[in-house]
Amino acid sequence: MLAKRAWFSASRLPDRRNHRIYNEYHQLDHRPENLALPGVVFGERWVCPPELQAACSYGDPRFEGMQYLVHYLLGDPLGPSTQEWLDLSRTAFQEGRRPETGLVERPFMGWFRPLKTYVNPRVRISAEALPWRPVQGVFVNFVEIDPGADQKVVHDELARLEEELMPAAIGELDVAGVAVYVSDPDAESPFSTSLKDESFATDPDLRVELYFLDADPLQASAALRDLVATPDPDRSGADGAPILRPLFAGPLAPIGPWQWSWFDGEAQDDR
Repeated sequence: MLAKRAWFSASRLPDRRNHRIYNEYHQLDHRPENLALPGVVFGERWVCPPELQAACSYGDPRFEGMQYLVHYLLGDPLGPSTQEWLDLSRTAFQEGRRPETGLVERPFMGWFRPLKTYVNPRVRISAEALPWRPVQGVFVNFVEIDPGADQKVVHDELARLEEELMPAAIGELDVAGVAVYVSDPDAESPFSTSLKDESFATDPDLRVELYFLDADPLQASAALRDLVATPDPDRSGADGAPILRPLFAGPLAPIGPWQWSWFDGEAQDDR
């Protein structure tokens, strides 16, 4: 696999008037600069507009009201690739090229390790190429493995996910493929002067499943949520908690150039 480390960051803007500033910066400055780095394998952003937010489930308050999700993949040599990626953000701040500073809330962000990529046989491309394939949207499933559950029970639930649920997701639904990541809490924190108030995840047992969709994300989300993001009441730990606890599950849409009007009609937050 080309990618050795993954980054996810969830964000929201309290004031709807700042969405243009935020998107201009990300789409026309920050993302192009990141993609130009030799160690960046992939970088993309998705949006969760109001009509998709209604189809999301929030099991963790950090994700409530999430409007954007940023995803980057870094490759070898991992140390220099990560450092260059971090330095770009810090340099941009020192140059006054972070206009979204103070305007955006990032309640969740963290490093992950690529675990496995499943590709629908009908798609006929490699796992490495899957992120670059055009999509109509993505479905994202953040889950936490119950840290108190018996390890044998956890193992059997992960085996069921591997052997039953993933094949069902890409075999019967409009899913081109699924990329699965597990948390990497030992990776360097991205905290800097520009990120001092952000929430960096150090949870050791997080998983992210990123489903690449060939159908309208709103239409695909209900079936996917029922299949992979709804705990089975008959499969739980000793305390009755789900073995795989849902933190966030929902659809997101691609972001087109200069198409940033999703939240223009929302009432302004007066905070």
